[in-house]
Amino acid sequence: PASNGDAALDAPLLPPKRISRTSTTMLADQRSVTVGTEVLSSAPTSTCCFNLVLSTVGVGALTLPYSTAKVGWLQSAILLVLFFFISVYNLFLLDQVCRRLPRSGQAPSTSTYADVVSCVLGRGGAYTLEAAMCLYSCGLTVSYLGVVGTEAASVLDQAFDVSVSGRAAMVATTCLVVLPLSLLPESTMQHAGAVGTLCMLFVTCVVVVMVPWASAWPPAIHDCGDAGAPMRPTEWIPSMPSLLDAIPIFAFCMNAATAFVSIRARMAPEGPSGLAALCGSVREQPAKSKVKRLIWVAQAIALADYAIAGTAGYITFCGKAPENVLDGYPTGHALALAARIALALQLALAAAGVYVPLARAAAWHLRFGLEAAPPQGASRTGATAALLLAMAGVAYALDGALELPL
Repeated sequence: PASNGDAALDAPLLPPKRISRTSTTMLADQRSVTVGTEVLSSAPTSTCCFNLVLSTVGVGALTLPYSTAKVGWLQSAILLVLFFFISVYNLFLLDQVCRRLPRSGQAPSTSTYADVVSCVLGRGGAYTLEAAMCLYSCGLTVSYLGVVGTEAASVLDQAFDVSVSGRAAMVATTCLVVLPLSLLPESTMQHAGAVGTLCMLFVTCVVVVMVPWASAWPPAIHDCGDAGAPMRPTEWIPSMPSLLDAIPIFAFCMNAATAFVSIRARMAPEGPSGLAALCGSVREQPAKSKVKRLIWVAQAIALADYAIAGTAGYITFCGKAPENVLDGYPTGHALALAARIALALQLALAAAGVYVPLARAAAWHLRFGLEAAPPQGASRTGATAALLLAMAGVAYALDGALELPL
């Protein structure tokens, strides 16, 4: 998504090559958060940018209008920008930590969070991180499965007049979509970030198009035109309970730290120079300028998407904004149905390409040890199926309770 025309984001930083790295938790390569060596191919900055955007933007964009209605549009804008800069600062700190930690042999100990944590806190810290990552990824998968099931049920009902429950649709999409995607080879899933990002942009475009535009030139907007009652946008709502409810949503929206370390590890390393080149040593760190560009571009795209989706949804409904902005549009509207399909696809890709493999790897290493090799073949299939069965069971029992707001 290099909208500024920067050609550097559309091409690899260096010619693709095979490099030795520790196992990562990248979108299409989320085997583990623990230490383990494997051979990975470097990824172009554009691919890394797509994956970082997808790991940042999710269903939070559809609940921002609801959160804005609770605190007012000015307070909402301040919170979104505040957490944008907090997130950027977080990523710069992580980059600095990765550069300053000691290396082990030829490979850097900075490819995963467990590498970083184990260098500082030892094996106990690495095990604690595995448990936290397992819980985090399982929780998000449960939430995403609930949303995918609800959206699939809505599409079947509105487009095909087929009435199914959200629970049944969730079970069907888990078995027929998420599970097969989770078992695909990493090389097949490497473009999932781009597809998911396109789905996200499409949903945002639909929210903008559905704004009650006036039939005049230049374009004008009927504020709160779909609110169902005379209303006006509110700048500031001085309610501490509403603010405390909204802050976690904004913090979650701009959270990019989860996948950053492993995405950064897949960037092409900076080549040897000076004395390092003469001595034959290799610098495995990506160039600072490239990482800086990755951080700012990916986070700026995420901020723009959240700001556009949140503003458009709030202008449409104002204080009557639903928890999921798509629920406020007319039943059976073609664009709204297309947006639901795109949302379900985006979340299915995120679950299958990010959180299910991450949960599988974390659970595997908690069970067999930090140095255990990733599961392969029948073990990989069995572990994936067992985890998804457990997470689908939790989502079924909750019946959408963790869908929106998050």
